[in-house]
Formats: sequence, structure tokens, C-alpha cells
Amino acid sequence: MFIQRPRQGCENEKLVGLEPFTQVELVSGRDNKGSAGNSLQSSQIKTELTLQDFKLLAVLGRGHFGKVLLSEYKRTGGLYAIKALKKGDIVARDEAESLMCEKRIFETVNSSQHPFLINLLACFQTVDHVCFVMEYTAGGDLMMHIHLDVFSEPRTM
Repeated sequence: MFIQRPRQGCENEKLVGLEPFTQVELVSGRDNKGSAGNSLQSSQIKTELTLQDFKLLAVLGRGHFGKVLLSEYKRTGGLYAIKALKKGDIVARDEAESLMCEKRIFETVNSSQHPFLINLLACFQTVDHVCFVMEYTAGGDLMMHIHLDVFSEPRTM
């Protein structure tokens, strides 16, 4: 996956101490309607993404700094998970470095192109939020499945 940095960042980046985030054109590599094993790719064409480029469909989960939203990219109809983190909470809890660490982890995962790990496809910011656009995979996260049932050894393989 090729990720290109934007030329200009948001004016509020200084508030959180964030470097410019990646903003790329989203295209589907395969069917991205939520079926298992999907892999989405970003093209090399840079575009300035905004929240208005997406139709927000549902809340997939909530965390300390924000929520994860099931979203449809209006240009392609592809489904994506957007992790929207509140800048104010990040600053108030002095967690800007943790946010940058999460971004670096995503970049490492992206470079491996591992089929069992979720890839970060793009990032953008609003006045109040930092948004990570990630692959959407239907079926919940690993923690949900761990809480529902004990994994047998064959299932873990």
C-alpha cells in the first residue's frame, strides 16, 4: 500500500502536537461490503478527505476518546470503519504521544499487509476530532468473541 502525506495539515494540529496525517483516495481492492477476508487499498491519488465524504451508518464501538463508526464512502459505496477520537480528551489526558504511537503501529501493520490485521487506509481531522479510516470487517472484534466463548485449540489455528 502506498500512503502519501498531505501538503498541508489541519490548523488545529498544533493543539494536539500532531504532524500532518495521511489523506488518500479510497478505492476498493476487492468487494468491500463487509465480507470476510476483504482487503481495501488506497490509491496513489491524494485527496483531502472530510467527514462529509462519508455516510455514517452505525456505531460499532465506543472507547475512552471516541467511537468507531461504520461508514459508507460516498464516491464508491465502500464500507469503512472510522475511529473518531476527540482532540479535547486527548489533550486533557496528555495522550498525544499515545495517538502518534497508535498511528505508527498502524503504519507498521500496513507495511506487513498481514491478512489477519486491520489496515489503516487514511487519516483526516475535523475541528474536534482525529479520524482514522480503517478496513471494515463484519463479525465483531476478537475481544467480543473471547467473551462469548472459549476458543478451542483447533479454532485458534
